[in-house]
Amino acid sequence: MESSSSSFLFTNYVSTIFLNILNFLSKNDVFKVLFLGFVFNAIHRWTETLQSWLSDRIFLTAHFDSKDDTYSWILVWLAKNQNFKNARNIEVNTTVPLLGWSENIVLDEAANSGATLRNGIRRLLGYLPALGYTSWFNFHGCWMTLTRYRGASFSVEINPPETLIFRILGRNGRQVLERFVREAKQAYEREAGKNSLTIYLSDSNDIWVASVVTSKLSTHHVILDNNKKETILKDVEKFLARSLWYAKKGIPYRRGYLFHGPPGCGKTSFIRAIASRYSSKIYMLQLGRMNDQTLVSACAQLPYEGIVVIEDIDAAFHNSVGRRNSDNIDAAKGSVSLSTLLNVLDGLPAHDGRIMFATTNYYDKLDPALTRSGRFDVHMKFSNASRSQAKNLFLKFFLDDDIVQDDKDTQAIHDLAQEFSDAIPEDVFSPADLQGYLQQYDTSGWEAVEHIHDWVANRSVTD
Repeated sequence: MESSSSSFLFTNYVSTIFLNILNFLSKNDVFKVLFLGFVFNAIHRWTETLQSWLSDRIFLTAHFDSKDDTYSWILVWLAKNQNFKNARNIEVNTTVPLLGWSENIVLDEAANSGATLRNGIRRLLGYLPALGYTSWFNFHGCWMTLTRYRGASFSVEINPPETLIFRILGRNGRQVLERFVREAKQAYEREAGKNSLTIYLSDSNDIWVASVVTSKLSTHHVILDNNKKETILKDVEKFLARSLWYAKKGIPYRRGYLFHGPPGCGKTSFIRAIASRYSSKIYMLQLGRMNDQTLVSACAQLPYEGIVVIEDIDAAFHNSVGRRNSDNIDAAKGSVSLSTLLNVLDGLPAHDGRIMFATTNYYDKLDPALTRSGRFDVHMKFSNASRSQAKNLFLKFFLDDDIVQDDKDTQAIHDLAQEFSDAIPEDVFSPADLQGYLQQYDTSGWEAVEHIHDWVANRSVTD
């Protein structure tokens, strides 16, 4: 009885207070508005909390940042997926943002959807998730939502960071997510592996970002002399096949190549061809834009797979690595110290199977610490074009391997190639110079031979 009486008194007390509050509010409009605002705000907060609580138990939420490779995988999958094409809020574009992808990867599916022309080049239209909108789609019987956000940028960036947020309905969300990511990666690799090579650069936060996607280059199209191409390719093949040997001998499983020689002699093209041959990504260290801290940080975040390239390794220094004073070219005033670079090279980073290439136009001016034995395993000199290279370049342009040609035509092209090469002085013009000349007459080998003597004479006078 005593407990029941206490409960009655408490209820009566609360009711009295509530009635007094209502009576007070009925006589004071200001407090009435404030009270109602408080009530509505409380209800809103409780509703959000309840919604969040229920959502966490019904949905699995996954975030994909644009700085990570998975973001690239998913955008390619979305652009190729038929279900997503039915989304009501889309972004129409001729390139996929952040990835460097061009229409040959993502936009080929839009071939029947229309196209735009820019400078005579056909650019197909592609469709991506619209920023800020949530789209529903079905993935193997499981419903998912997708929202694409773009974050605030506090630095001068061409492409501010973005995030894709997926919410997967159902208790087996983790398994669905794993399957989705796996399929997205497979779709990406199918498309990327066809014709494209991805080059990564480190951004202002020392995070590796896919900045350039270019077409693959066959080693067949790189014309080098004196079996240099075969020597390097055999060395790379041997290295990749001997991981167990390195482990047994206790030798770090990495390989370094230093290519040196005048500009335009094929150093960078050959690296690109090697990466294409093994479908490897390229991670480019731009020493001229780095300091000690950013170099160490970027190298620490290098993925396990891929080829590391230091292009123009001489361009990073002012005193340690000079250039020819007589050329009246100032050394680039980079802020990477030689000691830091050497430490990075010696431990870059200690991932098994690492392959690194460095290039320089001024080998004889490099610091001896960079060229000593063991720092780079293979040093290869690239020279200006020999007559043999000139002949092979001509054949590359005018002998079509994809078309069965008459024996007489083939012999005629070989004769023209010999005549062309005879007109080229040894070790004077770079392969890039000769390629530029041949491009002017890419449909007529006869004209290329007819004008080559005048071109050589004019270039000799100019140079």
